[in-house]
Amino acid sequence: MTKMIDAEKIKKSLAFKIWDYFVLFLVVIAIGLLINSYFEITPEQQNKFLLYNTIISVIFLIDVIVRIIIFRKKYLFSAEIIIDILACSDIITPALRAVRGIKYTRFIRILRILRM
Repeated sequence: MTKMIDAEKIKKSLAFKIWDYFVLFLVVIAIGLLINSYFEITPEQQNKFLLYNTIISVIFLIDVIVRIIIFRKKYLFSAEIIIDILACSDIITPALRAVRGIKYTRFIRILRILRM
């Protein structure tokens, strides 16, 4: 029971709220990168976008790991973990890169904004 209280304190803390806003900011950047990927871009720009996308995916993965550690079962059995895992799917499962070519799975990242 104390772990749940600690988790609630953490969730209401200023640092956690700042982290949530930082992740939201990264979501906006990821959406911007997604939109720009549909326009004509040079291979050099494409490589930069891929690097930025990978960095953002790593941060999303760190966010998922931290939330699993803090909130445990409450987070593991929530619907938001599905969106979070899909948001960092580029680094979790390289096999999804083939599906990503369809460009529909990137839309899942936009769903992460609904958490906020």
